[in-house]
Amino acid sequence: MKKSELKTGMLVKHRYECDLGIIMLNSEDGDDLIVYTNGQNILSDWEENLNMGSSGDNEWDIIEVWKAKGAHKLTSYLLKDRELIYKNSETVILTDEYSAVFNKEDKTITVGCQTIPFSKVIEVANKIQELAIIKKPARKSAKKR
Repeated sequence: MKKSELKTGMLVKHRYECDLGIIMLNSEDGDDLIVYTNGQNILSDWEENLNMGSSGDNEWDIIEVWKAKGAHKLTSYLLKDRELIYKNSETVILTDEYSAVFNKEDKTITVGCQTIPFSKVIEVANKIQELAIIKKPARKSAKKR
């Protein structure tokens, strides 16, 4: 997806930020904006490839774009009211408000505003198995000939 394909009402998610932003093209001031619950940014700060530009601050790169499920959902920040139309990484929706974003390059998973290294996720998964919360799949034994 390119910046020029963004439309008013689309929801965007940044790489490491909690906030989701709604695209607002041609605002009152004439600027194209990303509007958050606690502020706004000018869309011209992003490159056509949805990266933050020459600042080198890739935390603000746009990694997901969601469109509204109907005009009445254009101002909703809830993922349940949206349909994912672009993702720059693997994403798993966890709840109506949170998704887990897997970044293979950095070997991290981001949930909300928390970025967790794969090694810690494996540690948690092992602890869950140890506590028998989730049973480890049985290994298939090799067939003897």
